[in-house]
Amino acid sequence: MVVDRHRPLPPLTEEIRDAARRRPGGWVYAADPEFDGETSVPRRGIIGAWRVDGLGRLTGEFRHNPDYVPSAGALRLPPPTDPLDEVLQQAAYRLVDDDEVVAAALDAELLLAQGHAPGLLSVPDDRGGWIIHAYSCREQAEAAEHDPNFTNPTAEAVGWQLRTGRELAAAWPVGHDLEINPGSAASIRITGKALRAALEASPE
Repeated sequence: MVVDRHRPLPPLTEEIRDAARRRPGGWVYAADPEFDGETSVPRRGIIGAWRVDGLGRLTGEFRHNPDYVPSAGALRLPPPTDPLDEVLQQAAYRLVDDDEVVAAALDAELLLAQGHAPGLLSVPDDRGGWIIHAYSCREQAEAAEHDPNFTNPTAEAVGWQLRTGRELAAAWPVGHDLEINPGSAASIRITGKALRAALEASPE
């Protein structure tokens, strides 16, 4: 996958737990809020499904539906803070494709944490790789600093640096991915391979 979109788990409600008790050994589907109360939900409106064990209890395993298209009510996105954030929000609604997202990132000026040593601050992920966080504007960076739901390297930062996406891609470290606006509902993670390939394929 070139772009990994932010996909939080849907809330576990009593309604879902009740449905699990009635479907031991099966799956319970979570639907987008736009379809609350409806008996027939199109595939694009299904967030994913929770696995149920033989006793009718949720196992904790959740499988995302790759065809899910979030509604405005599900994402609750605020007005875009800047042109790149606007593209990220369009990507969250699947109005633009991965190539357009990467192209916008290359053309954007990004804000990154500056550490004591030269280079970019990074954090390990649960896949054995590394992530470098970047922000489309100061407002996004400040919001992320107050979000406890992700590992934030700015605790080690001594300042900030502005770099264009093209500058970053030209010297991108192997084994690292770029995550833009972590903590935002429209956060997007771009693989380092995709970033370098887009730079090589794009005109100066």
